[in-house]
Amino acid sequence: MSADANQSDEKQKEKKPKSGAHKTAAISSAVLWVAGFALAFVIPPRTPFIWVPDFLLLIGFIPLLWVWRPSWPWIVFGVLNVIIGFVLLVAFYLPDGDLPRQEMVTLRRHLAEYHSPYTWMLTGIGATVYGFIRMIKNIVLWVKARKAKNKNA
Repeated sequence: MSADANQSDEKQKEKKPKSGAHKTAAISSAVLWVAGFALAFVIPPRTPFIWVPDFLLLIGFIPLLWVWRPSWPWIVFGVLNVIIGFVLLVAFYLPDGDLPRQEMVTLRRHLAEYHSPYTWMLTGIGATVYGFIRMIKNIVLWVKARKAKNKNA
């Protein structure tokens, strides 16, 4: 084996300690998820605050996305949340008579009563917009670094 291969294997075996930002992100996400999940059992349906559990569960992903460098996960997260929001909106306005089985009616009623579509859509739009802004910033910084590298070479 060559010396380069040995060094490569050693680098892969070394584990970098988690930074404080990663630990803080993980803990804050877990706290938000537990709070959102707990509130889902406390807040009754058809109240003005039924959106809070979903909102807490959704923003629980933000600390994890924040410490992850690429911008595309923000865009994927946002687009998928907007799609889920539209599905929830359809479930809200879909008549019970259009569903073939009673189980589907029960599911539709649960989705309409316990999940606010606008929470999902607005969170998704915000994440998508932020993802595009972050992507543009990263591209600009990358272009500047490339120009500086080419200028020095």
